[in-house]
Amino acid sequence: MLILCFLCVYSNPVLAGGVWNESACKKDDDGASIGLGNLSVSSSTDYLSGTTVYYPDIVASSSCTFKIIGWANGMGTTGGKEYGDYYQQLASHGFVVAASHSGASNASTILASAQEVLDLNNNSSSPLYQNLETATYGVMGKSLGGKAAGEAIMDPAGTGAIAVALIGLFNPDTNYSIEKPALFATSDADIYQPNVLTGYNNAANDAIYAEANGISHMDLSYSDEIAAL
Repeated sequence: MLILCFLCVYSNPVLAGGVWNESACKKDDDGASIGLGNLSVSSSTDYLSGTTVYYPDIVASSSCTFKIIGWANGMGTTGGKEYGDYYQQLASHGFVVAASHSGASNASTILASAQEVLDLNNNSSSPLYQNLETATYGVMGKSLGGKAAGEAIMDPAGTGAIAVALIGLFNPDTNYSIEKPALFATSDADIYQPNVLTGYNNAANDAIYAEANGISHMDLSYSDEIAAL
Protein backbone atom coordinates (compact mmCIF):
# COMPACT_ATOMS: atom_id res chain seq x y z
CA MET A 1 0.00 0.00 0.00
CA LEU A 2 1.07 3.58 -0.61
CA ILE A 3 0.70 6.80 1.36
CA LEU A 4 0.98 10.12 -0.45
CA CYS A 5 0.19 13.78 0.06
CA PHE A 6 -1.70 15.63 -2.66
CA LEU A 7 -1.80 19.36 -3.37
CA CYS A 8 -4.76 21.51 -4.22
CA VAL A 9 -5.00 22.63 -7.84
CA TYR A 10 -4.10 26.20 -7.00
CA SER A 11 -0.53 25.18 -6.33
CA ASN A 12 0.05 24.51 -10.03
CA PRO A 13 -2.99 25.23 -12.18
CA VAL A 14 -1.09 25.15 -15.48
CA LEU A 15 -0.64 21.40 -15.65
CA ALA A 16 -2.92 19.86 -18.27
CA GLY A 17 -5.12 16.90 -17.48
CA GLY A 18 -3.83 14.63 -20.25
CA VAL A 19 -5.06 14.03 -23.80
CA TRP A 20 -7.46 11.33 -24.98
CA ASN A 21 -5.84 8.79 -27.31
CA GLU A 22 -8.62 7.36 -29.49
CA SER A 23 -6.47 4.65 -31.05
CA ALA A 24 -5.51 3.32 -27.60
CA CYS A 25 -8.92 4.04 -26.03
CA LYS A 26 -7.31 5.76 -23.06
CA LYS A 27 -5.89 9.04 -21.88
CA ASP A 28 -2.23 9.76 -22.55
CA ASP A 29 -0.88 11.02 -19.26
CA ASP A 30 2.60 11.19 -17.77
CA GLY A 31 1.14 10.86 -14.30
CA ALA A 32 2.01 14.42 -13.33
CA SER A 33 -1.00 16.22 -14.78
CA ILE A 34 -3.92 17.58 -12.78
CA GLY A 35 -7.27 19.14 -13.57
CA LEU A 36 -9.74 18.59 -16.37
CA GLY A 37 -9.02 16.34 -19.32
CA ASN A 38 -9.42 17.52 -22.90
CA LEU A 39 -12.80 15.88 -23.58
CA SER A 40 -15.98 17.97 -23.62
CA VAL A 41 -18.77 16.64 -21.40
CA SER A 42 -22.55 16.31 -21.58
CA SER A 43 -25.09 15.21 -18.99
CA SER A 44 -28.55 13.72 -19.28
CA THR A 45 -31.40 12.15 -17.35
CA ASP A 46 -33.04 10.82 -20.52
CA TYR A 47 -34.24 7.21 -20.11
CA LEU A 48 -33.16 7.32 -16.45
CA SER A 49 -34.90 7.69 -13.09
CA GLY A 50 -32.99 8.65 -9.98
CA THR A 51 -29.71 8.95 -11.86
CA THR A 52 -27.92 11.59 -13.93
CA VAL A 53 -25.32 10.39 -16.42
CA TYR A 54 -22.26 12.45 -17.34
CA TYR A 55 -20.27 11.33 -20.36
CA PRO A 56 -17.60 12.54 -22.79
CA ASP A 57 -19.16 13.84 -26.00
CA ILE A 58 -16.98 11.57 -28.12
CA VAL A 59 -18.81 8.48 -26.84
CA ALA A 60 -21.34 8.34 -29.66
CA SER A 61 -18.73 8.58 -32.42
CA SER A 62 -15.93 6.62 -30.75
CA SER A 63 -14.94 3.05 -31.54
CA CYS A 64 -13.95 2.61 -27.88
CA THR A 65 -15.97 1.33 -24.96
CA PHE A 66 -16.04 3.50 -21.83
CA LYS A 67 -15.99 2.40 -18.21
CA ILE A 68 -18.70 3.53 -15.80
CA ILE A 69 -18.06 5.05 -12.38
CA GLY A 70 -21.02 4.92 -9.99
CA TRP A 71 -21.24 7.94 -7.67
CA ALA A 72 -22.83 8.10 -4.20
CA ASN A 73 -23.78 11.41 -2.54
CA GLY A 74 -22.85 12.53 0.94
CA MET A 75 -25.29 12.59 3.84
CA GLY A 76 -28.36 14.76 3.14
CA THR A 77 -27.21 15.59 -0.38
CA THR A 78 -29.65 14.72 -3.14
CA GLY A 79 -29.80 15.02 -6.90
CA GLY A 80 -27.26 14.49 -9.64
CA LYS A 81 -25.59 17.92 -9.65
CA GLU A 82 -24.22 18.53 -6.15
CA TYR A 83 -20.74 17.24 -6.96
CA GLY A 84 -20.59 18.58 -10.49
CA ASP A 85 -16.86 19.30 -10.33
CA TYR A 86 -16.16 15.61 -9.80
CA TYR A 87 -18.53 14.47 -12.54
CA GLN A 88 -17.09 16.91 -15.06
CA GLN A 89 -13.53 15.99 -14.24
CA LEU A 90 -14.10 12.24 -14.43
CA ALA A 91 -16.01 12.45 -17.72
CA SER A 92 -13.42 14.79 -19.25
CA HIS A 93 -10.88 11.99 -18.77
CA GLY A 94 -13.01 9.40 -20.56
CA PHE A 95 -15.26 7.94 -17.87
CA VAL A 96 -19.05 7.71 -17.84
CA VAL A 97 -20.42 8.78 -14.44
CA ALA A 98 -23.66 7.37 -13.02
CA ALA A 99 -24.55 9.95 -10.37
CA SER A 100 -27.17 8.65 -7.96
CA HIS A 101 -29.82 11.15 -6.82
CA SER A 102 -30.21 9.44 -3.47
CA GLY A 103 -29.29 11.24 -0.27
CA ALA A 104 -29.37 8.02 1.72
CA SER A 105 -26.26 6.58 0.16
CA ASN A 106 -25.61 2.89 0.52
CA ALA A 107 -24.38 0.09 -1.70
CA SER A 108 -27.81 -0.54 -3.18
CA THR A 109 -28.27 3.06 -4.37
CA ILE A 110 -24.91 3.30 -6.07
CA LEU A 111 -25.27 -0.13 -7.69
CA ALA A 112 -28.78 0.68 -8.90
CA SER A 113 -27.58 3.85 -10.61
CA ALA A 114 -24.61 2.07 -12.18
CA GLN A 115 -26.93 -0.62 -13.51
CA GLU A 116 -29.39 1.96 -14.82
CA VAL A 117 -26.65 3.53 -16.91
CA LEU A 118 -25.27 0.15 -17.94
CA ASP A 119 -28.68 -0.64 -19.39
CA LEU A 120 -28.28 2.28 -21.81
CA ASN A 121 -25.71 0.17 -23.63
CA ASN A 122 -28.68 -1.72 -25.09
CA ASN A 123 -30.81 1.35 -25.76
CA SER A 124 -30.44 2.37 -29.40
CA SER A 125 -31.85 5.84 -28.62
CA SER A 126 -29.03 6.62 -26.21
CA PRO A 127 -25.67 8.15 -27.21
CA LEU A 128 -24.14 5.47 -24.99
CA TYR A 129 -25.56 2.65 -27.11
CA GLN A 130 -22.98 -0.14 -27.57
CA ASN A 131 -20.24 2.12 -26.19
CA LEU A 132 -20.04 1.03 -22.56
CA GLU A 133 -17.78 -1.45 -20.82
CA THR A 134 -20.41 -3.73 -19.32
CA ALA A 135 -18.30 -6.30 -17.50
CA THR A 136 -16.87 -4.07 -14.77
CA TYR A 137 -17.20 -0.62 -13.25
CA GLY A 138 -15.70 1.56 -10.54
CA VAL A 139 -17.39 3.32 -7.62
CA MET A 140 -16.80 6.63 -5.87
CA GLY A 141 -18.44 8.74 -3.20
CA LYS A 142 -18.03 11.57 -0.73
CA SER A 143 -18.59 11.27 3.03
CA LEU A 144 -21.47 8.82 3.59
CA GLY A 145 -21.17 8.16 -0.15
CA GLY A 146 -17.59 7.07 0.48
CA LYS A 147 -18.93 4.45 2.83
CA ALA A 148 -21.40 3.40 0.13
CA ALA A 149 -18.54 3.08 -2.36
CA GLY A 150 -16.62 0.90 0.08
CA GLU A 151 -19.62 -1.39 0.39
CA ALA A 152 -20.49 -1.37 -3.30
CA ILE A 153 -17.00 -2.40 -4.37
CA MET A 154 -17.70 -5.79 -2.82
CA ASP A 155 -19.96 -6.43 -5.83
CA PRO A 156 -18.20 -8.95 -8.11
CA ALA A 157 -18.27 -6.54 -11.07
CA GLY A 158 -16.59 -3.73 -9.12
CA THR A 159 -12.97 -3.05 -9.99
CA GLY A 160 -11.91 -0.18 -7.74
CA ALA A 161 -13.18 2.42 -5.28
CA ILE A 162 -12.46 6.04 -4.40
CA ALA A 163 -13.66 7.15 -0.98
CA VAL A 164 -13.47 10.90 -0.29
CA ALA A 165 -13.73 11.98 3.36
CA LEU A 166 -15.72 8.85 4.18
CA ILE A 167 -17.81 8.33 7.28
CA GLY A 168 -17.47 5.04 9.16
CA LEU A 169 -16.43 2.82 6.27
CA PHE A 170 -16.60 -0.42 8.18
CA ASN A 171 -19.81 -2.16 9.09
CA PRO A 172 -19.43 -3.59 12.61
CA ASP A 173 -21.82 -6.41 11.74
CA THR A 174 -19.67 -7.73 8.90
CA ASN A 175 -16.26 -6.23 9.71
CA TYR A 176 -15.23 -6.25 6.08
CA SER A 177 -12.32 -4.43 4.48
CA ILE A 178 -11.88 -3.30 0.90
CA GLU A 179 -10.15 -6.07 -1.00
CA LYS A 180 -9.83 -4.29 -4.36
CA PRO A 181 -7.77 -1.27 -5.45
CA ALA A 182 -8.90 1.80 -3.55
CA LEU A 183 -8.02 5.45 -3.01
CA PHE A 184 -8.77 7.03 0.37
CA ALA A 185 -8.77 10.83 0.11
CA THR A 186 -9.03 13.28 2.99
CA SER A 187 -7.39 16.34 4.55
CA ASP A 188 -5.69 17.08 7.82
CA ALA A 189 -8.58 19.52 8.45
CA ASP A 190 -11.31 16.98 7.66
CA ILE A 191 -13.26 15.95 10.76
CA TYR A 192 -13.46 12.43 9.37
CA GLN A 193 -9.74 12.10 8.66
CA PRO A 194 -9.39 9.38 11.34
CA ASN A 195 -12.15 7.36 9.64
CA VAL A 196 -10.45 7.63 6.27
CA LEU A 197 -7.11 6.59 7.73
CA THR A 198 -8.75 3.61 9.46
CA GLY A 199 -10.30 2.56 6.17
CA TYR A 200 -6.92 2.74 4.50
CA ASN A 201 -5.14 0.84 7.27
CA ASN A 202 -7.68 -1.97 7.06
CA ALA A 203 -7.69 -2.23 3.27
CA ALA A 204 -6.49 -5.61 2.07
CA ASN A 205 -4.18 -4.48 -0.74
CA ASP A 206 -3.49 -1.97 -3.52
CA ALA A 207 -4.63 0.99 -1.42
CA ILE A 208 -3.51 4.61 -1.64
CA TYR A 209 -3.99 7.18 1.11
CA ALA A 210 -4.01 10.83 0.02
CA GLU A 211 -4.14 13.74 2.47
CA ALA A 212 -4.40 17.44 1.60
CA ASN A 213 -3.62 20.35 3.87
CA GLY A 214 -6.18 22.69 5.39
CA ILE A 215 -9.29 21.63 3.44
CA SER A 216 -12.47 21.17 5.46
CA HIS A 217 -14.83 18.22 5.18
CA MET A 218 -17.38 20.30 3.29
CA ASP A 219 -14.82 21.80 0.91
CA LEU A 220 -13.71 18.33 -0.12
CA SER A 221 -16.98 18.29 -2.10
CA TYR A 222 -15.19 20.15 -4.90
CA SER A 223 -12.75 18.43 -7.19
CA ASP A 224 -10.66 21.57 -7.72
CA GLU A 225 -9.52 21.12 -4.13
CA ILE A 226 -8.03 17.70 -4.86
CA ALA A 227 -7.42 17.84 -8.59
CA ALA A 228 -3.94 16.37 -8.15
CA LEU A 229 -5.68 12.99 -7.84
